[in-house]
Amino acid sequence: LDISGYVSTADGYTGTVTYAVTEGTEYASVSEAGVITGLAKGTATVKVTAPAIVGSFSESSAEFTVTVVDNRTATNVTFGEAVDDQTFDVNLGETFEGKTATVYPTEAGNVTYSSDNTDVASVNESTGAITLGGIAGTATITAFFAATDDYKASSAKYYINVIDPNAPVFYESFNQNDG
Repeated sequence: LDISGYVSTADGYTGTVTYAVTEGTEYASVSEAGVITGLAKGTATVKVTAPAIVGSFSESSAEFTVTVVDNRTATNVTFGEAVDDQTFDVNLGETFEGKTATVYPTEAGNVTYSSDNTDVASVNESTGAITLGGIAGTATITAFFAATDDYKASSAKYYINVIDPNAPVFYESFNQNDG
């Protein structure tokens, strides 16, 4: 949004008009030329100042309130109801078939995959194929759609729990006397 067209100075004024965001810098920025860029949904105040010119003009300023809205289309990434937020157990040494996610609306684009614990399970960033590591543990597999100019970001996840079937199992016994 270019606000420079809304700013006028007196005839003969030779100073340089300045623009600054005085409140809400997390929501908007403004260039030296008066072009406001929305950064996040919220409200910002932009102050326009025409500095004084000694002997000719006194300082003058005005404020604009800018409300930034997010008109991008919402998206939804899903692996499917049977997979989203579910945990899948697999024994160490076995294989696991990765799950494929879809972003809706489908014309939004593609998802990328990641793992939070690549020692347990790594994932191919573009296909979602899983390669299990050599240790037991849990990995969160996330499919992420990055925001674009037209669509909002979204993600979905599932968990892979790799179990070592040969790991020792310890039992503790408690003997309680009520006496």
